[in-house]
Amino acid sequence: MIPKRVVLENFLSFGTPVDLTFDAGEPLWVLCGPNGVGKSSVFDAITYALFGCHRGGKGQGMKELVRHGTNSFRIAFEFAFDGRDYRIVRNYGRRPSDKVEKISIRDGDDWSDISLGRLSIREWTERELGLTYEQFTASVLLKQGEADKIITGTGKERLEMLKTILGVEKYETLAEKAKAAARLAKDQQTRLAERLETMPPVREEDLTAAKAQCEAAGANQRQAQEAEAVAGTRVEQARQFEKLERTRLELEGLVAAAEERRNRAADILAGHAKFVKLGAVVPTLRSVVTARDELAKLEPRRKELRERTAVLAEAVAKATLDRDAAKAEADAHEREADRRAAAMKELAASLETDRTLEKTASEVEAIDRKLALLPADLDGSLRLAATEWNAAEAAAKVATEARSSLDALLKQLRKERKDFDSVEIGAVCSRCRQPVGADHAEVERSFLDGEIQRLQAEQTAAKTAETDAATRHETAKVEHARLTAKAGERKTFDASRLALTRHGEVPAVAVVAARIRQAEEQLATRRLAEMEERGQAKNRREDATKFEKARAAGDRDWTAAKAEFDKVDRDHARASTQHETLTGTLPAEWATRSATLRADELSKLVTELDSLKSSNVAEQHRKLQDDAARRGEWDRQLANVRAELDAIPPPSRIPAKQADQLLTAAKTATKSAAAVLDAAEREFEALGLQRERRAGLVAAERAAETATRIAAKLHEKLGPEGLLRDLVRSAEKQIVKFANETVANLSEGDLAIELDDAEDGPDKAFTLKVRRTDSEPIGVNYLSGSQKFRVSVAVALAIGRFATSGTQSKPLDCVIIDEGFGSLDKDGLRCMADELTRLKDKAALKRIVLVSHQEEFVKSFPVGWQLAKGEHGTTATPFRR
Repeated sequence: MIPKRVVLENFLSFGTPVDLTFDAGEPLWVLCGPNGVGKSSVFDAITYALFGCHRGGKGQGMKELVRHGTNSFRIAFEFAFDGRDYRIVRNYGRRPSDKVEKISIRDGDDWSDISLGRLSIREWTERELGLTYEQFTASVLLKQGEADKIITGTGKERLEMLKTILGVEKYETLAEKAKAAARLAKDQQTRLAERLETMPPVREEDLTAAKAQCEAAGANQRQAQEAEAVAGTRVEQARQFEKLERTRLELEGLVAAAEERRNRAADILAGHAKFVKLGAVVPTLRSVVTARDELAKLEPRRKELRERTAVLAEAVAKATLDRDAAKAEADAHEREADRRAAAMKELAASLETDRTLEKTASEVEAIDRKLALLPADLDGSLRLAATEWNAAEAAAKVATEARSSLDALLKQLRKERKDFDSVEIGAVCSRCRQPVGADHAEVERSFLDGEIQRLQAEQTAAKTAETDAATRHETAKVEHARLTAKAGERKTFDASRLALTRHGEVPAVAVVAARIRQAEEQLATRRLAEMEERGQAKNRREDATKFEKARAAGDRDWTAAKAEFDKVDRDHARASTQHETLTGTLPAEWATRSATLRADELSKLVTELDSLKSSNVAEQHRKLQDDAARRGEWDRQLANVRAELDAIPPPSRIPAKQADQLLTAAKTATKSAAAVLDAAEREFEALGLQRERRAGLVAAERAAETATRIAAKLHEKLGPEGLLRDLVRSAEKQIVKFANETVANLSEGDLAIELDDAEDGPDKAFTLKVRRTDSEPIGVNYLSGSQKFRVSVAVALAIGRFATSGTQSKPLDCVIIDEGFGSLDKDGLRCMADELTRLKDKAALKRIVLVSHQEEFVKSFPVGWQLAKGEHGTTATPFRR
């Protein structure tokens, strides 16, 4: 991870946007400037961009990060990692809409946003960089006051950091998979053993007995199938027997009936002749008598209806004339009413215009009264109020900045006073760079106490001035708002009056009111006349309605009478035609008789015909005619049927239903035999499968035992005691080798770093001891402040060099050291500068960023940024020596 650019706006001490670039082909950069100017804020911005964390913690104290007097901040961090350029932008504000968080990747000259899905920026950073916030601040960013965290953290924390840098996730995954595979194989072996216990072996004699049962069941099934075939043949023969027997009985019945008809031949012939004669005339006689009787009934009704239709037609004509006259009079009254209504409409429109004009005149007079109440010199008063408001606002801003500046100075002095209490006698003073003595300490404390008292008095006066300025500003603001509202009212009134009078001057309200009263009186008079005409029209239309109802009722009666007459006339014509036609079809004897034939005589003839019909004499006559031709064929067919009956075997001369029952019983026996055979075969097959399955389970149990042993061995080789431990040990040795090169240069050969193998177990790593020249090694917790800082810097640089060596999965490429150089003396600072320059020249790391307020130390480095306090927050100026 190589920092390339940081942009800060309204973040902590930074106000207007500051753009810090760490590139231009330079691997080593320095940030310098006095205490409190915001050097560490740059790295708060980096950690906040990457992890959402800062000195106040994760997601806490966000409002304190916003510069005083603003509502939101913006940071942007660009860096290179694994050959690609990335940019993270985070905006924070007090409103949810102000929050912006996104990651982009450079694509040529453009940036493309990365879709995070459900990941947060922190989760994306940890996945891509391979470091948590804690590991990042222990190995990449040595924060002010926390530089020794990399060597004083727990062994487990150091182990996790090394594993992350080494990228051993794939080995850990393989180890866990091997462990899981061993557990699964062992579980499978146990389950197979349990199944074997519940599955007894199959003996050879059991298989032989099962096979014999199959053979016996097969023989039984074959016998049942043969019996079923015999029963099937019997069913066909029984059905044939039933069919032939029915045919025999039918033929014998036909022969007997023909013999009986031959004995009654004379009676059949006489009855058939009379049946033919009556059948030819009785239906016609019945129709002739019916038509004669109908004509007698229709003639009087036909005459009556002709006279009624004539009377009704005269009544309809009179009602039509009365209706048309009433309608014409009603239309005349309606036209006169419409003429009067049109005149009233014109008068009403004029009246409505005058009423609108009266309302407009009232509004204009009201606006004129309101305008008269406004101040005469409103514009001049508003300009004076705006001038006073701007002056008060500027004075309030100056007072607030003065008080804020005093707050910051007082806070810094209090911190220096508190820090001086902890300075040991003999240490170097951070103010004058001289050794601290008792007198010196007392003088410094007295000086700082005096300065604090002086600033407290100035702070109280500044707060009073700030309050007074704020009061003046608020008073001016209220007065300006009041006058602005009055000006707005005047503008509104002017606009309203202009809109009301845009068509010309408006007359007085009294003049318009007089015109309205006169028009209302005329409108009332004309409305009464129109109502009278409407009433006359309504009365005549009601008369027309009455006449129309009378006409319609008469027309309906005429139509009904005419329809009934037409129907009776048609029925009379039809009956007359039918009577003549039917009479003409009768023989002369019956035609003459039909004119006087009574109903009782006709009834006797019908009864006689029905009796002959019911005696079936016509059918008997037809059969008598056919008997002579068909008698010989019936005798021949009867002889053939009797011969076929004799050919059917006696056992099959049974009813077909009985034969079906015997076949069903045979099929049931066959099915039962097949079921017994199937059960025997399944038993035999099951025994064979059980023998094969048990053999398979035995083989599977042995394979599971082998798989358990192999997976457990693989987990042992890959796990914490195997390959993972070897990788960590190798990394530890390489990092200690790099660190010793640096620490020797930083201490002029006085310090050396060793691994404490006795304390470096499988669940922790990188337990260090430090040896001074000609002395026993000691733990890092027992080092002095300057020694611990040198070792921490050496280890951090070594981790960076190791991670940048190209053999690791997560190339860090960078180390940031935030202050801490105050623990070094003059020679220590010189050694530190020389070593950092040496690492830069060797290109051991692609980016080193230093933070320091010590001018002499900073002068050792040619490229950097000078930070300083400005009117609108911290400023940054690049330099190159």
